[in-house]
Amino acid sequence: MKKIILLLNLVLLVSCDNNISRDEYEKNVNATQNRLASGIPFNMLWNDNGVTKRSFIHQNLQNGLDDTPNQPAIAALSDLSEADYLGMPYPTYPYHYMTTNGLIQSPNETAFSFKIISEGYKNSQYGGNGINYPGFAVWVQNGFGGTPLEFKLINSAKQLSSDHLLREVAIVFEHWRNQWDLGSWSFKKQYKLNELAYIRPKFDIKTEHFNNYQSPNTLETQTYLTADLRIEYWKDGTKRRTDLVGVIFSNKGGANGTDLNGNPNDNIFWQDTNPANPRILLHGYRMGITPNLTVYPGNWTTIEFNYKPLIEEYLPAPPKDCTYENAIIVGFDIYSSTRSADIDFSLKNIYLNSEYNF
Repeated sequence: MKKIILLLNLVLLVSCDNNISRDEYEKNVNATQNRLASGIPFNMLWNDNGVTKRSFIHQNLQNGLDDTPNQPAIAALSDLSEADYLGMPYPTYPYHYMTTNGLIQSPNETAFSFKIISEGYKNSQYGGNGINYPGFAVWVQNGFGGTPLEFKLINSAKQLSSDHLLREVAIVFEHWRNQWDLGSWSFKKQYKLNELAYIRPKFDIKTEHFNNYQSPNTLETQTYLTADLRIEYWKDGTKRRTDLVGVIFSNKGGANGTDLNGNPNDNIFWQDTNPANPRILLHGYRMGITPNLTVYPGNWTTIEFNYKPLIEEYLPAPPKDCTYENAIIVGFDIYSSTRSADIDFSLKNIYLNSEYNF
């Protein structure tokens, strides 16, 4: 997401001493190890096969910062009931989470495999799409019998837009950088940019609803769907820079929001050149790597492209004394973003595929 999610410093603890229902856990551990060692393409995400397991928590953000102390995770958007079956190391801190219905944790204290993020909303605005309009919601469906989960992300911000706040609803995969190069939270390993031949997201998307008619905010009309990759450069135990590259695959911005970088003819939608945190959002359709989904409602469409050439072309070179060996993949986010509209979409079959350079 354009705003960087700030989290507390955490300690990763790895143990496999607990006695659990191990059949599915061990199957996933073995499958993961075989794929990583074989030199064939693999999914970087612990929640494999298109994201099939209920292993997620909700997190509220305000201006890109964690707002959990003021607004705990919504219990209806937090489910760790299948977290222990993914093959993830456990216990992994933080393994329990405060929600609106008290603490939750998996039986073996396994961490979440992804997050449901709301930016700019209050817990009291949870509901959305006519249930609590205006507001937000995420419906989590299917997933039984090993089939992928299906998400409907509802971002009903039009009638709130007079405050000009950014409002986003997202599925977010995060990695906590650690000194042992271990996989944690969403990722099977601590992946470095130089070791990966490509970084290829693949997911199915369906546009559901869009409305900005007579919005209170007619100045900042940018409204879009995007998939972002986040990278951190680390050297000698110090974070040197945080980068983000996003690819927009649905641009519903209207006259004042279809392009924000002052050049409507290039591939850049928006850019922040802050040397400590360069961020860029690109028009996927102008580069020919995604469609521009502008029909709401629409049909299921598969989005697939490669982040690596975009990183090399559009983000700055590594910081001084760093190379791509210092660049760690720390996030993969799929979300809607608006200051002026209602925008809903459905999402399923989520992968982040790669292959090692040998």
